[in-house]
Amino acid sequence: MSIRRNNQLENVRKIALEGFIGPNQAMLEYCFSSAVDCELVTASRAAIIIVNGDQANKDADVQQQINEKFQDAYKIVISIRDLNWDGFILLKKPHTSEDLLNLVRRFEVETPGVDATHVSGEEKHAEPQVRPGDVDFYRGGQYSKKRKSEALKQKLIRGNLVVSASDRLVKQLEDEIKTQEAELVAKLEAEKLEQTKLLIAKKKALKLKELKLEKLKQERLKQEKLAQARLEKERIAQENLKKERAEQARLKREQLERERLKSERLEKARLEKERIEQVRIEQERINKERLERVRLEQEKKAQQKPSADKAPVHEAETTPAEFEVDSLDVDALEAGSQSYVQHALTAEEVLQRCGNAGDADLSKKEERRRVFFSVEDSLLVKMMESVELARKMEQPVEITGLPGTMYFLPDEDVFYSTFSDDFLNQLALTRFGYQELDLEAHSELELDNKNKHLIEDAKTLIWKVAIWTARGRLFNGMDPERSMQLSTKPDFVRFLPLPSGEEISDVWAEHSLSALDVVRILDVPQRVVFSFMSGAYSLGWFQE
Repeated sequence: MSIRRNNQLENVRKIALEGFIGPNQAMLEYCFSSAVDCELVTASRAAIIIVNGDQANKDADVQQQINEKFQDAYKIVISIRDLNWDGFILLKKPHTSEDLLNLVRRFEVETPGVDATHVSGEEKHAEPQVRPGDVDFYRGGQYSKKRKSEALKQKLIRGNLVVSASDRLVKQLEDEIKTQEAELVAKLEAEKLEQTKLLIAKKKALKLKELKLEKLKQERLKQEKLAQARLEKERIAQENLKKERAEQARLKREQLERERLKSERLEKARLEKERIEQVRIEQERINKERLERVRLEQEKKAQQKPSADKAPVHEAETTPAEFEVDSLDVDALEAGSQSYVQHALTAEEVLQRCGNAGDADLSKKEERRRVFFSVEDSLLVKMMESVELARKMEQPVEITGLPGTMYFLPDEDVFYSTFSDDFLNQLALTRFGYQELDLEAHSELELDNKNKHLIEDAKTLIWKVAIWTARGRLFNGMDPERSMQLSTKPDFVRFLPLPSGEEISDVWAEHSLSALDVVRILDVPQRVVFSFMSGAYSLGWFQE
């Protein structure tokens, strides 16, 4: 295929782009739109096909497809690679618009109706020739313009003859129009004045209507407010009445509960007294039987040989002792029961066990703070830890660092100590230093002087020390507002008694209540309930 240069003004090259998208396509379209001898057309009408050589498809497939569809067209491939496609001319990137246009203009493209002959170098630089046809066309145009000018002048001359007659007619028409306009203006002014009067009257009527509506609205709002205030007053009165009834019902329930507890307590005391009386009577009967048996034994032995005379005397001496011991057991039982069930605590005992703090408003931070305290580094904590460690190791554990000795024996579940209650009370209130108290396990324990050691059940001693430590307060971590139920009721024959202890025990064992609920139901000071709660909490007697 030969490549020759033709006259660029006579031949317009029809070009199609294949495989370009986005900015590359836009740049090529802009390049060819600025060239007068190039035109972008569809691929079917194009004489030159420009192909993107950097497509995603395989080179062989693109080359084969273009050659099959455009066999007679000139083909240019633009790529950044060195491609050697059959029938394509490579334009390598990067290139300029001028490089692309120069390459396109190298192809010979003939436009229908134009003789595309070769132009030599000398002819290309010669001045363009004027053809005879162009001269005739130019002259014909100048002649036509001259004829049009002459015809216009003749029309103007004929028009001047008509102007004088038309001026008179125009003046007459203008006068009539002015007269009609004046009449129309006057009519419009009258109509406007009438419309203005009607509009003012309508506005006044509308204003009066709005005022009436506003007045009615205000009256209606006032009535609604009065009705709402009346309903609100009735609602508040009903709520107050309900609250009063609920409060009266609550007070009545609490009174009934107190009366029930009182009657139960009296009944329990009566039954306990009857039980003790029955035990005493039974013990007296047993003692009488024993005395009778001893008397019979003495009479029987008195009749025997003289060598055995001392034996009845010895038995007679021991028998009153047995009787005396049994009689003392009954008296001790009766005395102990009476001392705890019916014993009235002294002011000093109440102070030691419950303190003297008044009721606190727990919703206030300052008052709530004085109710709680920390039991860290106290004797109570070490006692509870010693019980846990001894049961885990199954060995006796000693609490060291005390001004005396204290052991916990897991097999017997008792504490051995050399402390009296008065001294133990002082130790319960003592705040020991860091690691001043410690625990020491003993695989074999032998007490030097058991007579000097006081023995007490672990639960009763922990209850006692917890109450002495609390003195009407609560340990950190306890919640007086959480509802709980007492799982074990303390036997105040064995446990240190508290004021209203039986009532608190009965109420809390039957119902899931908070400490504040118990205070309100029994109408007792907070410090009494808090002391009870501290003792029961230390023994793990509360459940959700």
